[in-house]
Amino acid sequence: MEIASQVDEVLVHRLGATITRRATLSLRAGGSHTIRLGGLPLSLMDPTVRIGVEGLAGGAALQITGIRVTLHTRPRSEVEPEPDTERLEAARREAIRIRRRRDILVLEQELLQQIQMPGRPTGEVGKAPPASPMVARVQLDGFVDEATAQRQATVHELDQHLVRLQEEIVALEDAVRRRDAARRARPDEVSKAVIATLRAPGAVEGARLVLRYQVPAARWVPVYQVQVDGDGGRATVTMRASVAQASGESWSGVRLSLSTALPQVFTELPRLAALRIGKAQPRPQLAPAYRPPPVGASVLYADLDRERRLLQPHRPSPRPGPSVPRSRGLPPLPAVPAIDTALRVGGSVSTGGGGGGGAAAPSAALDEPLDVLSATSFGGVQASAEPEEPEPTGLLRSAPAPAPRRSGRSGKRKSLAKASRSRGEWVVEEEEEDEEDGLGGFDEAPEASRAPAFASLRLPDATSPERGRLRVVDQRAAYVAGLGVPVDFDVVALVERATAAADTVRELELPVGASPVGRSSGRFDHSYRTEDRIDVPSDGQWHTVPVLSEGGPCKMWYVVVPREDVSVFRVASFPNPLRQPLLAGPVEVYVGGAYQLTGELPTVAPGEDVSLGMGVEPAVRCARNVRYEEQRSGEQVVSMTELHHTIEIQLRNGLQRAATVQVRERIPQPARGAEVAVDEVSVEPAWTPYHQRERLRPLEGGRQWEIELPAGGTADLVARYVVRIYANNEVVGGNRREA
Repeated sequence: MEIASQVDEVLVHRLGATITRRATLSLRAGGSHTIRLGGLPLSLMDPTVRIGVEGLAGGAALQITGIRVTLHTRPRSEVEPEPDTERLEAARREAIRIRRRRDILVLEQELLQQIQMPGRPTGEVGKAPPASPMVARVQLDGFVDEATAQRQATVHELDQHLVRLQEEIVALEDAVRRRDAARRARPDEVSKAVIATLRAPGAVEGARLVLRYQVPAARWVPVYQVQVDGDGGRATVTMRASVAQASGESWSGVRLSLSTALPQVFTELPRLAALRIGKAQPRPQLAPAYRPPPVGASVLYADLDRERRLLQPHRPSPRPGPSVPRSRGLPPLPAVPAIDTALRVGGSVSTGGGGGGGAAAPSAALDEPLDVLSATSFGGVQASAEPEEPEPTGLLRSAPAPAPRRSGRSGKRKSLAKASRSRGEWVVEEEEEDEEDGLGGFDEAPEASRAPAFASLRLPDATSPERGRLRVVDQRAAYVAGLGVPVDFDVVALVERATAAADTVRELELPVGASPVGRSSGRFDHSYRTEDRIDVPSDGQWHTVPVLSEGGPCKMWYVVVPREDVSVFRVASFPNPLRQPLLAGPVEVYVGGAYQLTGELPTVAPGEDVSLGMGVEPAVRCARNVRYEEQRSGEQVVSMTELHHTIEIQLRNGLQRAATVQVRERIPQPARGAEVAVDEVSVEPAWTPYHQRERLRPLEGGRQWEIELPAGGTADLVARYVVRIYANNEVVGGNRREA
């Protein structure tokens, strides 16, 4: 049963995305129901498929017994009508017969034309010439002409009939070609599909089937807008996101969420070792990653084998069927066991793990229910193996998922080696493997090759000689069998091309000023949910979408460093209003609705204050003047030189409102052990120490005034300090410290 599904939610990770589709279910009571959800992208990662059910009415029960991922093409209800192949074969045979008859007639004409007319007989010498056989000659000539004319007329009729037959054959062959082309899958029509088997004891109406899967290489980066009111009393922060994806399906009207986490990362709870002081002891042996098959697993099939032996004598001998000659064309594809697998985790079912049960046929139809599912041993391979001769299976040949890669370093990867048949042991080897840093901070990017291919493992039928052992299924054969229509292209290469096209988003250049999410999220992962439904096309380009917008109180103040520049800079301070961290990214600043500048926003925790520079304020003026005087104290035993410096700063507020201005200065600081003394003589009004820690550049000797200037008001700031050195010394660069 084919059901339609729509993309409802999308969670974009740091790299990759999780897609949630929903479909409405309507199932009758009793029995098993096999449903197909088609139209999925080819870049879908098969092992990540999850299915669940939500919205069941009270008392209703629904069980998901198996799912599998296959390829899907459009329904074949629109194909051409079935041509008359019997008439085509008959017309071909008749055309061959007519050509043979025509060739015979043409040959007879050539033979008739080779008949020579007998001449006059030669008489004897001295005798009268014999009579000429004129009548016979005339009759022979008439016979040749009549026979030739009859054959020419017959050849002409055969040619006309042959033309009509050829036209009919061409029309029938064209119909056959159209029929075959309509039945044959085209690359642009192929998509992936998920087939699920459901069991419903009662009727199910209105429930929703939830399908989740992951696609690779979707990305996002944050961008911001800050709107400050004209009076500087309120600021509105709008978070936006630039999203790029090339998964093969467009996201239209979806609930979009953005996460700084990676969808697939190997994590392990750290081990806390004890600290002991005493006699050295050998290190404890950790549990191996591989668990050998259980002893006596073959006994599980003893009852089945016994019953089969009892029923064997009562089975009638099969009749010998007609021998069918084998075609000389391409060999047929091997039969692929269409066995579903299911891992029940909570209320959902996930692909991967063990194979289907023994009752499933090698080529199960879509509507056949899956009655028996084999269990899967998470600790190792569930197989019937003899302890004296273990054999590696497809699962054991796949290395377990290694630890996540660390950027800038090389690590070691543990892989399972082949079994030692002489001792019946498994050994673990260490292989050196260089690990490169990922692009744009994606040093822990998920890769399909890191995990064993659980989804490609199947458990053979109970009657198979390979029963009890997981076997790797040929992916191409499985995909072709799932299509159910002939193909003339490599389906695995088609899927790989779609995955490679989706993976091009990794190399996409970031927007101007944007930072990778992984480098700005800190040690914790965060998730953001858009307020409205969003559209993101699948074109591999950046698309900016709105995420959140919140406002809060704001304080506008001004900063000037007159020693370096007399320009007065505006600064807006406001607490983070989003109740979520603001990640580092570019920000556009607007004041009173007018664009001011584009800056860079640092990473800000929830509730933390944000100080955002907003350029120069020309309405607030600053002037700085310095006076210098050098004196020598000759009355003391040790003569000293005193360097007197006076700093005078004038401020003027040209705004129509009061302004808080911070004036930052500094005074010289003697080095440790230097024979120099620096004393503050007087400061009007008083200033406070300023260490410049917010800029991550600590400053010694920094001072700061904070002045409240009324609208149109002025202020004078004066600071005096003196530097004392020995009279016979001089400051390098000149005794005057202020310009």
